Amino acid sequence: MIIGVDIDEVLANLMDNLIACYNKSHNTEFRRYDFESMRFAETWGGTDEEARQEVKSFFNSAYFHRIRPISQSHEGITRLKELKHDLIIITSRPGFVQEETLNWLELNYPDAFLKFNFTSEWFKNNGSRKCDVCKMDGIELLIDDSLENGIECLEAGVKVLLPDCPWNQADNLPGGIKRVYSWEEIVREVESIKK
Repeated sequence: MIIGVDIDEVLANLMDNLIACYNKSHNTEFRRYDFESMRFAETWGGTDEEARQEVKSFFNSAYFHRIRPISQSHEGITRLKELKHDLIIITSRPGFVQEETLNWLELNYPDAFLKFNFTSEWFKNNGSRKCDVCKMDGIELLIDDSLENGIECLEAGVKVLLPDCPWNQADNLPGGIKRVYSWEEIVREVESIKK
């Protein structure tokens, strides 16, 4: 199976470092559970453009370079490779962090991914959407923490595993999107999917 894998909050614990960076810069005390949306301005205040600038500052900070892998993600990716799945990175990160991101992926998940897609969706600069990349690359399953991306990809015929996060809560998930709580559960779900 061809599986699309998001980076942030699927492989990389970005949010904890992003929040720590913002708190240090603004003398605030935000926590992960404060973010009920990936529109950071809804939590931080200000405009979406100001939030994008905060994220850009984070990408240029030491906090970005200290991101750690999500628990059990290395073992999960290794198992998916052992099961002969083709893994493709599909991230909303912008192209200007591509080199650092690829180096981080190679350090933490060596030789695990066939292809890398940077959509730049965070910066609204008319990059590709994840659902378009899924169609183009023949992705059959996407692992992503964004419910919005998950719904768009589901509408394009792609099944979705949604790691549980404060910003992706919903009373009811559409059929074809499954909430998961760990990498062990992700692997079990992939093993149970019939092609």
